[in-house]
Parts: sequence; structure tokens; C-alpha cells
Amino acid sequence: LFKIIKFRSPYSLFELINMSSRDTSYTIILPQKSNTFIWKASQLWNVVCKKLIHVKDGLATSVSSVKDRLRDTLLAVQALDDKETWTPSNFTLIPSIPQAPLKKAQKELVIDITN
Repeated sequence: LFKIIKFRSPYSLFELINMSSRDTSYTIILPQKSNTFIWKASQLWNVVCKKLIHVKDGLATSVSSVKDRLRDTLLAVQALDDKETWTPSNFTLIPSIPQAPLKKAQKELVIDITN
């Protein structure tokens, strides 16, 4: 998805992406929920884009840097549990690390990438 946003190619897919203009975080406004590439990719993008792209660099970030950061993020998540067996938490991009309780207005977004 980063390459589609950065290079605007293929343009037919880029047209379907609606970037938020409220801030510089490169958040995508989710389209109507469906089982399509754009909806799933946009949902995943909103979860990981802050880890992959630094705001000061923006879309000037190289594709290889984004790939390296994504690989490192996936390996870190997969290495949280037992290294010998797969567990359900190996398939989520946001691990269930103990943290302060969420406020009522906040919700944690966990995306299962096994589907």
C-alpha cells in the first residue's frame, strides 16, 4: 500500500484511497466495510503506518526502509511468545502487552491477519 500511495501507481487503486487531510499522520479514511483489498489494506495501514513512516520524512521515506521496518515489526511481534510453537498472538500486529487500562472513550484496535 505504501508504494501505491507514494508512486500513485496503479492509479486505479490510488483513486480509491482517501487520505485524511486533518493531520500529517498519513492515516487513511476507511471505505465502507467490505472484504476487498482496499478496505483490508487501509485498516492494516492505519495500524502500522506510524511505525513505518516518520512524520518528518513523510513519503520521502524509501521503499526499502519501509520494508525493513515492517519486517522488524512482524518479527518482534512473532517473537513475543514461545519461539518453538505458534500462538494466536503471533498473528496480531498489536501484541497484548500489559498496559494502563484504557479510558472509556478509547478502544484498542487489534487486527487478526490470519483471514
